[in-house]
Amino acid sequence: MTTRHRPAACLVVVFGLALWSGSSVPAVETGARFALPSPLAGPGVPGVKKSQQKKIDRGWRELAAGNLRESRKRADRAADSVPNRLLKFQISIVEGETDAIDKLGAFCDGNPQYAAAWMTLSIAAEDSGDESTALGATRRGA
Repeated sequence: MTTRHRPAACLVVVFGLALWSGSSVPAVETGARFALPSPLAGPGVPGVKKSQQKKIDRGWRELAAGNLRESRKRADRAADSVPNRLLKFQISIVEGETDAIDKLGAFCDGNPQYAAAWMTLSIAAEDSGDESTALGATRRGA
């Protein structure tokens, strides 16, 4: 293999590994270590219309790509719903809002079956150094 073909070969390997791993949804990272789940993924997702699902998904994908401003715009355009409120919490967490974790805890208490909310709380609490909240949220979300 010549040197000029190596970058293309590397891309093929990376994409092959991504397909092989079965990951179809990118992860939103907080800090450098943790990935936030899609508000539309997992058990307990409250019902939301298809048109709103698309808006929430687009907003979450913008967040995953690091486009906080565009993610916030898309979330603001979507109708009020439990998954959209979770997306807004995720944006606030990535933006570093200090009271977002406390508010998310109350949100989770009001939506006890919503696994993505509990996982978001667990990840955010762990990232902020609150191990007790992180472990409690992990148990509740499992």
